[in-house]
This record gives sequence, C-alpha cells and structure tokens, in this order.
Amino acid sequence: VASQTVVQHLELGCGRMQNRLLIFRDGTRACARYRQNTDQIQGELFSFYLGRLLNMTNLAPSAVLTVNVESDKWSAVVRDITQAQWKQQRPVVLTRWLPYLEPAGIPQPFQPIDRHLNKHDVWNITLALTASDATVQTPLVAYALHFDNKLGQAKHNDAVSSVDIPITPTSLALEHLVELAQWSDLIVFDYLIANLDRVVNNLYNYQWNAEIMAAPAHNLARQSKSQLLLFLDNESGLLHGYRLLKKYEAYHGLLLNNLCVFREPTIRALRQLREAGAGRKLREIFERTASDEVRDVLPTLPDKSVKILNDRIDRVLQQVDKCKQLMSDS
Repeated sequence: VASQTVVQHLELGCGRMQNRLLIFRDGTRACARYRQNTDQIQGELFSFYLGRLLNMTNLAPSAVLTVNVESDKWSAVVRDITQAQWKQQRPVVLTRWLPYLEPAGIPQPFQPIDRHLNKHDVWNITLALTASDATVQTPLVAYALHFDNKLGQAKHNDAVSSVDIPITPTSLALEHLVELAQWSDLIVFDYLIANLDRVVNNLYNYQWNAEIMAAPAHNLARQSKSQLLLFLDNESGLLHGYRLLKKYEAYHGLLLNNLCVFREPTIRALRQLREAGAGRKLREIFERTASDEVRDVLPTLPDKSVKILNDRIDRVLQQVDKCKQLMSDS
C-alpha cells in the first residue's frame, strides 16, 4: 500500500474533506483517510487484519503511516499537508487506490420486502439465466432466507438443503451465484466487526425511506472488470460499532439470522481463528507490521473489543451449526 518512495503529491479526493489521494514518486497511488478519532484508525486497520485472517479478498490492502513533515517521505508535500490541515505525528490510514469501481446494489434476497431465497429459488434463478437444453448436473447449495414485511421480524420458511440442478449454469447465472456467495462473506464480516456504515445503514433508514433498499449499498463497490465486491471504509468496525450495539444489534442480527449459506473456506478460517485466539492473532499482525512510530501513537486492539469479537465469532458459528441441523432434518 505505502510505497517505499517519497510522497510526490497530495490531491483532493477519496471521500471526506480532509482525505487525500497520495501519489508516490514511483507512481503508486493510495487513498489517505485522516481522522480526528484514533478509534476510527484502529477500526479500519484491525478490520483489514481480520479480513486477511479470514482469507477474504474483498478488502483493499491497508496500512497506517504517521505524518512527519521533517522526514524525507513527506518533505515534498509540506504545503499540501498544511492545506489539508493535517497535524504533525497524526496517523493516517492508507488504502490502495483501486480503479474501475462501480456502485453495488443489494440483491433482492437481502431486501426486507417479503423476499426469500431457498432451494426452489436457486433452481428458478439458475433456470431463468441458463440455456434450456443443457444437461450436465451441477450441485448448488441452497439456503432459506426470508424477511417479513415488518423490519426486524425474520423467519425461516424453508429448510436448508443441497439441490442438484440438471443444467449447466451460464456465465450470467454463475456470476449471480458468485455475487451471492460474496454477500454471504460480507454479512459474516460486517456482523463480526459490527459495521454500521454499509447494509445496516440501509436497514436502519428503511423505516423512513422504503426505497433505500433499492439504492446502492453504502461503502460497497464492485470492480467492473472482475466483478469482485469491495468492502470499503470499515472504520466503525471493532470499536465504534461495538459501543453502539444496543442501538443497532437488531439489524446486525436480522441479517445473520436469515443467512444459511456460507463459504466453506471462510467458516474453516473462522474456526481456526477462534481456536488460535482472535485477539492474539490480530495483535501479532499489528506488532509485526506497524512501525515504531505508528505503535507510539496508535494503541493495539483493546481487551473489551477482543471479548466482544470472540462472542460474535461464537454467534456466527452457532448460526452455521443451526443451518447444518436444518439441513440434516430436511
């Protein structure tokens, strides 16, 4: 993320007023997010670490640097730093600049307007997007997902099961199913970190604006060339979001409770992380990768956050086991 060469330019962009696009001498670009609150810097950094421990490729590489106009790295942009009103020795989060991004909408199965996704829906979705004369059997994992008309009242209407679809999905059908698999990871990830600024933001505002679920999701983008979903701006994770659980937990739980499809590598990594100790692994990455200057001004993940994270890991794994039981009973 952070090039070893000096910063050549700071340009307006990358969101909020004090954010800047950094251009290094070797041409590398990164978005720099400047925040007054240290916990937002911690949230962004440790959320990225968590995503990496879960082998999620949907998070842009991130790192933290301290602003030091007396160092060679920043000496060419002292005037730009002054104009941006950045303070000396403040940490800034650098995130790799990614081109070809487009807004990403919320798929219908995750919209709280009497939507659901079960094995019959998987069949219908695939059939509608696939040539009718194909004959190869392709096993697809189906899952039950239903939102009642009243936000906050969720229910399972169908058992979880696998369904053999006797057709070969077209690239369009596979693209749609891959998108849903990425959304499974997104819901798990946002539940773990208690992210307030993505789908939960849409759900919370749904009570005032029924059309908001049809709008692009906040802080979510898609790379137009690869169709990879990118989970952007996770600064509320693990600290600020945890402090507001009483207000938003119903919305976090609504999404998780209605999810019964999970990517096996994600759940395997989550079980391994629980066994190894999530707090220990996250702190080890911080100690290993952050510079002495960063560690002097940025605390590690606090014990209270580690405890809440462990509880939320257990809750996700309980949901996985519940879905397995539903599958075995069907």
